[in-house]
Order: sequence, then C-alpha cells, then structure tokens
Amino acid sequence: MLKGGEDHTYCFDVSCVGLVREMCLGQAVSAEVRVRTNSEQSTINHVPEILLDHFKVDIVALTTVEMDQHWSSPMRMPDTGVIHTLHGVATPPGPFTKAHDYTKVVNTQPLVDVPSTFKIGKISRAYKLRVELQFTVAGQSRQVRRDVPVTIHPPVGGVHREAQAGPAGPSTAMEEEQLPAYDEAAAPPPFVAEKFN
Repeated sequence: MLKGGEDHTYCFDVSCVGLVREMCLGQAVSAEVRVRTNSEQSTINHVPEILLDHFKVDIVALTTVEMDQHWSSPMRMPDTGVIHTLHGVATPPGPFTKAHDYTKVVNTQPLVDVPSTFKIGKISRAYKLRVELQFTVAGQSRQVRRDVPVTIHPPVGGVHREAQAGPAGPSTAMEEEQLPAYDEAAAPPPFVAEKFN
C-alpha cells in the first residue's frame, strides 16, 4: 500500500510476461513488465510516477548427486547457489507512461559461462531464474521476486564458452533425447506479482 498525505492510497499490480522456460547460452533474458492501477483499492484517480529501478535475474543452480547406501534407500545430496547474475535494461527509459501502455521491454546481457542443464549417471544440474524487480512509486520503494524453472541448452550452432565455466559436470556429453529441442521452448504462465496494496 502506497500512502500519501491526507490518507491517499495508490495500489498497483505488476506482471512480467515472456520469461521462457528454456534458453540457450548466448541468449538474453527478455520480458515485458506491465503495471496496472488497482482502481478498487486506490483512493486517487491519477497514476503517480512509477520507476523501474532495477530488473535483476540470478541464475540459481541445483546440483544433485545420488548416493547409494547398501543399508538404506539412495540418498540425494543437493547443492544450491547463485552462480551468475544478469541485469536488465528497460526501454523506453524513464517512468512508465500511458503513451506506452504502462509497459516496458527489458533485456539483459546474453547468458554465458554457465554449464548446460544435464543429467548423467547419478549427477544432475538444474536451474531456475530468480527474477527481482524494484520500483519507486511516489518516493516509496517496492520489490518483488519470483523463481522460474529454466532449462539451459548449449548455444545454437555449437559455439560455446562452457569450458571457461570451470568444473561443473559433463554437460556436453548429455544425450539429446534427455533435453527438449531448441525450437520447442515453451513460455511459462505470465509472471504476476503480488498486489501492492
């Protein structure tokens, strides 16, 4: 809830559309960020200045090793951590405006130096995008974050930089049938942030 003088309140909803569930190395993260006034909960009729302060995408890796134990069931040893961060640039610059339907297109730099998603034997590497947006509205900051599962493929054309990423597993030895085809990337449901109210 954003409150101003004389008990005025402005509420807005945020959506982030276009985040993919599959991407290739060398590809940027792109999305449309939209803000909409929540007229049912707002007590003012005008839209105050809304700025997108930052759009950050952390690449979170989950590496799992299954360990056999003769005296019990197999044990999974997961290891999770942020291994790369991408920062987005929004266009058009400046505040959200009616002329652009209160929408901005955000693109990050290309994703590089990250091993592909893989599973070989008892070792696997999976990823998720941790998307964080921060807004300034009428001088007040609001932040929202969401995790989106993603499969990372080698780059199109086979030219890649995975060798520079360090020891992260034999991702290039992955059998083709275990990963979806590049051209079958499916978009997840629209990212709808919790309402700011």
